Amino acid sequence: MDIMKKYINMLNFGIDLKMTNIEEEYYFLSRFTDWINEDGFNVANFVNSTTVEITTKDKLSLIVQVKSSTLTMEPKSDEAQDAIMMVIKFIAEEYDNVRDDFQELVMETKKIVPKKEEIKKKDDGDDDFEWI
Repeated sequence: MDIMKKYINMLNFGIDLKMTNIEEEYYFLSRFTDWINEDGFNVANFVNSTTVEITTKDKLSLIVQVKSSTLTMEPKSDEAQDAIMMVIKFIAEEYDNVRDDFQELVMETKKIVPKKEEIKKKDDGDDDFEWI
């Protein structure tokens, strides 16, 4: 399969990011948006929790959407080629870091929020009103 056909398939069918839930998809888009905005030349803004618009040269150039773990791109102007390459670059350079960072956040959250069984065990313990 030649490179042009792969490129067309990517635009037609999207890229499977292998995300586990909508929180991870949102985290990915959030990090992507921050990454795009860092250079100062391009602007990425959330339209909703699954969709980001990328503006290049003061024109809306690309809409990026992540749903059901699939990233899709909808070109909106002639500058879309540059924005598509930014998406591919972000995935190539940052995908593993974003996934690892998200997993760390999940683990930290699990440490902070006690499980229902732990709360129940504490409640079943010593009676706080024994002294009365």
